[in-house]
Formats: sequence, structure tokens, C-alpha cells
Amino acid sequence: MRPKKRYYTHTRYSGIIYAELVNLVTGQKLAARSTGTADHDEAVLAIADWLKNGIPTGRTKKPTEGLINFSGEVKKRGVLTPLEAQALFAHPWKDERAYVGNLLSCTTGGRT
Repeated sequence: MRPKKRYYTHTRYSGIIYAELVNLVTGQKLAARSTGTADHDEAVLAIADWLKNGIPTGRTKKPTEGLINFSGEVKKRGVLTPLEAQALFAHPWKDERAYVGNLLSCTTGGRT
């Protein structure tokens, strides 16, 4: 008979979340292992990594280390050249608030 859940979580007194993985063949819980974090989302990511790649034998600095690469490509942002800024603000804007906000952002270096 297949177990209902693949893992169980509980929080220890320190606030760290521990996971008990379930053996799919026998249905028995394995020994509880620390996810190393108190954040539930990070703990679930660490558990999913364990289920996919196996339980690590050594200590890791952060259980979710390396998962940042799954977020995709990072867009490179740049600063407008003076000619680009002049061309952008030369045309009429429909909303004056957007014009003022972007002009302020452009001149002070702030991001919107």
C-alpha cells in the first residue's frame, strides 16, 4: 500500500523546520532531518530537492543553495544616455504624473 504523503514536517522549539521523509516501499518514516531554515517555503524547496536528488550526506551551508538558477535569465538594466533621455522626454505624455515620476527617476538615478 502506498503512503498518503511523501514527507511530514514539524517545527522544533528553535523554530527550525524538520522533515521526515517516507519510504515509498515500506511506508515507514525515516529519521527527521533539519532543513536548516525556519521559512516554510525554503524548507519545502529543500525537501523537494531531497526527493529529486536524494538526501545529502554532508552539511550544506543553505539547503536552497543552487536553486536560484531556476529563476531564469536576469534582464540586464542600463542607464539611458543623454540623447536617449532627451528623445524620450521630447514627446508629449498622456499622464503628467508618469512624466514627472520618470523625469525625477531619470535625473536622480532612481528605479521605478
